[in-house]
Amino acid sequence: MRRQHLLFTMLLLFFTLLTIDVYGQQGDSANEENLVIKVEGTELSRLPFVIDVLKQIPKVSVSDDDINVIGRGTPAIYIGNRKVMDVTELLRIAANYVSSITVMTQPGAEYEKDVQAVIVINLVKKSADGLAGDGTLRFDLSRKLASNVEATLVWKKKALQLGTHLAYNEEYKNFNKKSFKYHYKDQTLISKEENVQTPDKYRQRITGALFGSYAFSDKNLLTLQYTYTRLCKNRTYTPETSKIDRNSETRHNVGFEYSGTLRAWNLTVGNNTFFNNIEENGYSPKSFAYYLRKQSNVRSYARAKTDIGKGNLSIGAEHEYDYMEKIRYEDNYNVEDNEQVFFRTHSEQPDHTIGVFASASQQFGRWTIEGGLRYEHRSTSYQPFPDDGLMMLLDADMSVGSMLEVDKDPVAGALFTHGEMHKKRDFFFPSLKITTKQGKSQFTLHHTQSSVRPNLGYTRLATKDLGHLKDRIVVTERVVTTSLDWKYSWANLTATYTHYIDPICSTMNGSVSYNAPDYDAFDVNATLSPRIGIWSPVLNVNVHKQWFYMQLANGKDKLHDILCRVSLDNTISLPSNWLILINAKWHSKGGERNWYFFKPDFCLNASVQKEFPRQKLTLILSANNIFKSSYSDVTRYTQAYNNISEGAREEITRSVSLTAKYKF
Repeated sequence: MRRQHLLFTMLLLFFTLLTIDVYGQQGDSANEENLVIKVEGTELSRLPFVIDVLKQIPKVSVSDDDINVIGRGTPAIYIGNRKVMDVTELLRIAANYVSSITVMTQPGAEYEKDVQAVIVINLVKKSADGLAGDGTLRFDLSRKLASNVEATLVWKKKALQLGTHLAYNEEYKNFNKKSFKYHYKDQTLISKEENVQTPDKYRQRITGALFGSYAFSDKNLLTLQYTYTRLCKNRTYTPETSKIDRNSETRHNVGFEYSGTLRAWNLTVGNNTFFNNIEENGYSPKSFAYYLRKQSNVRSYARAKTDIGKGNLSIGAEHEYDYMEKIRYEDNYNVEDNEQVFFRTHSEQPDHTIGVFASASQQFGRWTIEGGLRYEHRSTSYQPFPDDGLMMLLDADMSVGSMLEVDKDPVAGALFTHGEMHKKRDFFFPSLKITTKQGKSQFTLHHTQSSVRPNLGYTRLATKDLGHLKDRIVVTERVVTTSLDWKYSWANLTATYTHYIDPICSTMNGSVSYNAPDYDAFDVNATLSPRIGIWSPVLNVNVHKQWFYMQLANGKDKLHDILCRVSLDNTISLPSNWLILINAKWHSKGGERNWYFFKPDFCLNASVQKEFPRQKLTLILSANNIFKSSYSDVTRYTQAYNNISEGAREEITRSVSLTAKYKF
């Protein structure tokens, strides 16, 4: 009885604390169902970089350079209106330059429809004149002393602001990886391949940036930015195969934006462009390969917004042009017979997208209704060169349909005959959002449509064996999503139903893609973000259930099993400017798309940081995967290429780092 009374007393005290000193952490977005995280003036602004802030946001998963929104895939990331073309940019933007971050799991008509999630990062506007800046020095203490040095300077005088950023980043990673591939025939295993590796990865990158702005008036601002990034080394060493891959990459980013007013309209016009060159040399005992990729992307946009009654009207247009050219030389030889075979592959892939949109919102008492419509015209093509030794380049590691076997492959034969492939499509994407407030509760019903298109430059053979070229190419995936969202103070609950039409699935290494059967999925996401004194926990629970009944190669249909994800992010603010962060993540067994996670996974990360007097110097000690219990154990099933199922188990090692940050 005493234990029961003690437990009851503790629970009563806990809920009393919740009712006395609890307020939401999601910032000042009371009229949106989007997740808005305020950074400026909070503990999050004390973190080193934007990427560290994203790790603290529910619904967002960050691993290495990969960012995902749970249940919605890889997001499009914007800094204001400028689209981020290189995710490593988030590794060098200091958190104290960020005002807020918005996570949209159902972006409206204003955003491109190739993605199902958008992350918008809003930066702080410097108001005081003079010189300011910060510097960061980070050491990886886990296995090799890898260093990262960042420095940013910003100078402002009246309407003019200039800044520069310099960075040197060095990364080192060692992990254990086991991959396998099973070949079935009539549910019978006929062959099995396994590969166990312990690779070492090493990266070395330098970055230089110049940026500036000029305010013609309080409502008219011109901004310019240029960034140079050089990936000096990107090496993977695998003793089991005695292979070293050396990659170098050079990237130039240029952008400008003008924002101002014209009568009752707020206008924004801008452009961001990048040019990218990637070189790769691959060595093995029996081959040498040289791979070059040249890529350029030009994105222009114009937007206008005005107030109408108790709502607003937004219109805009965007154009994005992406061009990629690939050249690959491969020299294969047999050491004993001294025979040599040389291949050369050259291809071009231009890609155009033109989009226009209009959206309007209006408030009627407690109700707010917002509707939008987006039109996109998409044109993409694949142009092989007539001197190709291989007729179809799928990616850097796989080619299909050699010149000597054109007559055996109708796809390669048609490609050889016609010389190129084109696809042009027009899409209309409607969206509707209805929001109502009842007391302290807010309910939102949201319906959107999106699509994922295959780039013909990466075209893979599809499973639809109809004998026609247009039916063998992967068709566009279409996604229809409807969600119901409820928000009350620091609690948020969302139920989402999604219907996938011609979903694009791929193999583990992405070398083969195909359209799977249509399927439905249902997600429930709950987020609790109270603040209890010095403790600010954020609990996020996601349950994914899909009705994906692919006929698996081994006859076992597990892809419809429920997949659960749980994350608990804890921020503890102690006296004397001490800050403790503890992040725990777990997921169960279950299926997502044509992936099946065979084992649960748990990962615990923590960091302790101390701000010294006047808040200029900050020291941070961080540890990732403390219990060394995190690994990925997944199998991806595919019906392409003779019923192959493949999987990988990757053990993630523990890492420890020390960071020093100085502001002035």
